[in-house]
Amino acid sequence: MTTQTSSNDKRQPESLAEFAESARHESDGKDAKDMTANQHTKPIATDNEVKHKVAEKILSSGAHGEEVDIEETVEPIPDRIIESR
Repeated sequence: MTTQTSSNDKRQPESLAEFAESARHESDGKDAKDMTANQHTKPIATDNEVKHKVAEKILSSGAHGEEVDIEETVEPIPDRIIESR
């Protein structure tokens, strides 16, 4: 199966394929290829306190059977998809 991508396409299907292959074979990761982040896949710096507050609100509401607006709740966390547009 061949996946064609344009030169400005920021997806990395080869990384997804490697991940799927590892998952199918229950790899411990020792034989995995070296995959390093590039400018499009590097972590987005986010304050842990912000991430913890968002997670706490989502988990707490779920535990109490309450509905929350997820879009509004996760707003403080950077979104790679939105930032790439």
